[in-house]
Amino acid sequence: MTVSPSLDGMGPSSWSYNNDILGNRTDRNYTTSNAAAMRYDWDVLNRAKNILKPSSGASYYYRADGMRTEKVEGINLSWVQVSRASGYYDTNTASNRPTTRYFYDGQMPIEEDYTTGGSVTKVTRNALGARGIDMISVTTSSGTNTRYPIYDGHGNCIATLAKSGTNSYSMGDWRTYDVWGSVRSGNTTGDPTKRYVANLGHQADDESDLIYMRARYYEPASGRFVSEDPAMDGSNWFTYCDSNSLNFVDESGEYKIKHKSWWNYGQLMGYVFGLGAVIFAPLTGLDPAKKLGTVASMLAMSVAGFSAALSFGSDYQDPFKMAAWMMAGLSGLSRAILSMAGSLSWSSKAIYSLAAAAVIVTTINVLMIMGALFALEIE
Repeated sequence: MTVSPSLDGMGPSSWSYNNDILGNRTDRNYTTSNAAAMRYDWDVLNRAKNILKPSSGASYYYRADGMRTEKVEGINLSWVQVSRASGYYDTNTASNRPTTRYFYDGQMPIEEDYTTGGSVTKVTRNALGARGIDMISVTTSSGTNTRYPIYDGHGNCIATLAKSGTNSYSMGDWRTYDVWGSVRSGNTTGDPTKRYVANLGHQADDESDLIYMRARYYEPASGRFVSEDPAMDGSNWFTYCDSNSLNFVDESGEYKIKHKSWWNYGQLMGYVFGLGAVIFAPLTGLDPAKKLGTVASMLAMSVAGFSAALSFGSDYQDPFKMAAWMMAGLSGLSRAILSMAGSLSWSSKAIYSLAAAAVIVTTINVLMIMGALFALEIE
């Protein structure tokens, strides 16, 4: 993307962009003095090092696996007029640079502290639960305030719930979002800083109007990332979730996944029940033919269902995943037919044929999974 309409009503009527040879955005509206100007600096690993605007900016630091550990503010751009027709942007660095440090459990943020003037003035702790971040505790010199985020179906933090008095609670921090993550109503800055898809721990950076999504930074105003997808997922490596942000989320800045899709759970349950049948079917009193059919078909169902559930997320538009689901469905169908076969007293030959079909389906599915994993390893 090299140009777009002005997306926040600030500065000129359009935004223009430049990118380096690796696809990283280097600047926006950088040739003239305007409030929409931005500069992006990158390190040798294509991680954002500085993101600066005339009004604000920050420097960023990362640990070995790419997770951000520190944000240092107090740096911004200033326009230097050389002549009536030309000028350039210079960098201003404040003497006091507020610093935020981030701490993680794996890749989920569990604590951050904010230092200004040489002293820690705020500590934020997150309690992790079934939906990601289930509690936010903020400690300042005034005491500790505990809030519970309220999420919509997409995982966006639309409000917080806090205890008020002894037996009552109050709601606050109300926000609504457009489909790309821009705040439509409510405060666009301030706590909580986990807003769009907040349950995944994505950090909104008020100084840049971007959202830190682990591997990359996302610009909700344009629905684009500011750098290429390092995983090269999909046909466009800058769009958010292949421009289908209503049905998908990006957990890591690399891959889109179906958010809490019901068929993920169904496939996983297929694995659980299938594994149980594999373990307990040999202990039943079935005759050898039916026992073999039960074991073989349930093994097929469990392997196919498990591999489909875990193979690169849940994207029904991906031919590979569609094929994996079809294999899981065929395996499950063969199991259902075999169950009927026992009650209808089918011949052993028919049962063996169905069991063989289930095994073939499983073999194809396993080979597909192995082939895909091998291809990823080559990349």
